Amino acid sequence: QIPPDRYRMHYVKVKVRVHRYLDGRLAIFHGPRRLARYTADGQLQTPELQVVA
Repeated sequence: QIPPDRYRMHYVKVKVRVHRYLDGRLAIFHGPRRLARYTADGQLQTPELQVVA
């Protein structure tokens, strides 16, 4: 499932793109925004926070 975010509560009937990488990971995009990333075994990856100096 695609997790809800601050832009939409759900993605029912919305066209999304699924990118499959060579190492087996998946990423789901709606337009230019990445909605979710999944590991090769299907586990949702949480986004890492970047520290800006």
